[in-house]
Amino acid sequence: MNTRKGLYDTFFLLPGLAIFVVFMFIPLVFSMLFSFTNWNGINPNFRWIGIRNFVTLARDVPFRSALMVTIVLTVLTTLLTNVIGILAAVAIERRGWVFRISRTLIFIPAILSPVVVSFIWA
Repeated sequence: MNTRKGLYDTFFLLPGLAIFVVFMFIPLVFSMLFSFTNWNGINPNFRWIGIRNFVTLARDVPFRSALMVTIVLTVLTTLLTNVIGILAAVAIERRGWVFRISRTLIFIPAILSPVVVSFIWA
């Protein structure tokens, strides 16, 4: 690899990498560090308490309930979205009048919006 090209590529990657580090990586590291302290977010004083926060969270019944609801909702949403998407793809790909109608019904929302906007602004 050409050294000059490598420097050129790195030059273009630096702004995105800097934004990622400042807005994603540093807050993530600080959040992980603060999760092992008793800091309340306001008081400047805090001390290291280890995994006590996580033990308290694991024993909290409302948290466990909310976590289960979140997991179930995530799994069901993911499965249903993928199943509906696959069924729609199959409906679009097949031949016949039922499948032509389904193709039309699936694409109407994508086509209708620009048409309506063009009529409004015309």
